[in-house]
Amino acid sequence: MKNIERFNLYAAYVLGKLYDQFPVARAIDTKDVIEALKLPPQKPDPKQNAESMEHAFVTHTLQWLVDTGYLIMRESGTHVKRYVLSPKAFEALSATLSALEGKKSEAKEKSVGEVLSDAATGAGKEMAKETWKQVSSQIVGQVIGHAVKVISGPG
Repeated sequence: MKNIERFNLYAAYVLGKLYDQFPVARAIDTKDVIEALKLPPQKPDPKQNAESMEHAFVTHTLQWLVDTGYLIMRESGTHVKRYVLSPKAFEALSATLSALEGKKSEAKEKSVGEVLSDAATGAGKEMAKETWKQVSSQIVGQVIGHAVKVISGPG
């Protein structure tokens, strides 16, 4: 599995979990994320074991989402990091897939956040895994693209 696919899956899972809890900040345990998705191990690095590599990857994914303004990180006095969606991420996740694609939809659609939240809840279930992979890869790119448009404004 390529790094970008791995990133999309972890990012989609985290965004779905945080959307479900919005506006409450919550701790994200890298171990819980890894166990929920059960992705195939990365190519081993002789200096690190696969488990520590995976924890580092999830940590880097979270940090990228913070650094680029999709998540807000809050540290408590106990050094526990808690995350909440930023306004731009919440706006993008509140849109429907049709809206992100620039289409109008007649039917009542779930928001992107609802789709990710539902998928994150079922991510560990075998029959949901393929759907989860397809949905998350498509949605993360669209959410990031939409948020960039919102920030940069028209034109």
